[in-house]
Amino acid sequence: MANSVYCISDFYTLFYFRFIDKVGKYEPNIWLNKIDNPAFRTWSGLAFEQGCFSHIPQIKRVLNIGGVASETSSWRTKGEGGTKSSQIQWGK
Repeated sequence: MANSVYCISDFYTLFYFRFIDKVGKYEPNIWLNKIDNPAFRTWSGLAFEQGCFSHIPQIKRVLNIGGVASETSSWRTKGEGGTKSSQIQWGK
């Protein structure tokens, strides 16, 4: 479908394609040097989101709101002209 959004949901594959595949060799202190890198921060945020979305029933149970009806959704818009695209994922 033209409006479909595909997301790699395997955490290691996402990490591999973003960081390991491009490095090609081991470098000392590589993670200390990347911790403030915008690409690393983006990846860690996406990994956190995916972890949360993959464990919504468990999170609700731990928060003691397992019996509350909820809906998990996402929204996105493609930027056109000078506007940037954006994406929001939420659960309610």
